[in-house]
Amino acid sequence: MPLGLAELHLDVQYECDESGLLLRPRSKDVAAPSLHLVRTADGNSWLLSAALSHEERTELGEIFAREAVFNETGEMEDAAPLLGGDGKRLGEYRGPAFHFPESLPAAGNSAELLHDATDAQTVPELSWIRDAKSAEHPLAVVRNPAGEIVSVCHSARSTAGGAEAGVETAPGYRGHSFAVAVVLLWAATVRAEGRIPLYSTQWTNHASRAVARKLGLVMYGEDHHD
Repeated sequence: MPLGLAELHLDVQYECDESGLLLRPRSKDVAAPSLHLVRTADGNSWLLSAALSHEERTELGEIFAREAVFNETGEMEDAAPLLGGDGKRLGEYRGPAFHFPESLPAAGNSAELLHDATDAQTVPELSWIRDAKSAEHPLAVVRNPAGEIVSVCHSARSTAGGAEAGVETAPGYRGHSFAVAVVLLWAATVRAEGRIPLYSTQWTNHASRAVARKLGLVMYGEDHHD
């Protein structure tokens, strides 16, 4: 199961060519990495950029094929960094990747689904919601007493098979479990669509990791990309 989730995670993240080389992120607002490795206790899965030379892809493929498989996900955070043939680090971005437990608690009454975001009332930091594309739905939101959206969970990456959570709560509204409420509703809605919800973050993003703990998410692997 972890290796299958890693492969789904990579598919949700990127568009690839016919030979399986990474072309571009499904979200066009971020740059394409040259490599993306996902470590799991069942084995490792990776993608290499089509922009790399054949020699570079061969070298990286050999490095990743030799990479040890961790028997416990808890060992991954303190693992030594991946090194290329030149001794340089590979994959500066590192962090845990999670799946949702089979049983989810109810999201509660604070969160709602936003079906039409065109004229949504938001605090200034979340005005981007009005331009959300169909692939970014479902949009789960929490409002303040004035009716403005102050927290949102959307599909940062999305395919017919799964979706990756993107969460944002405006400053001044953090610390009230709004992120937990919107992620729960988002995940339940993604599941109701017959897709698999996923969640990932960086080791250094302690607020996001705290949300994962509160949700009872299950770590299946670790991301490495640059």
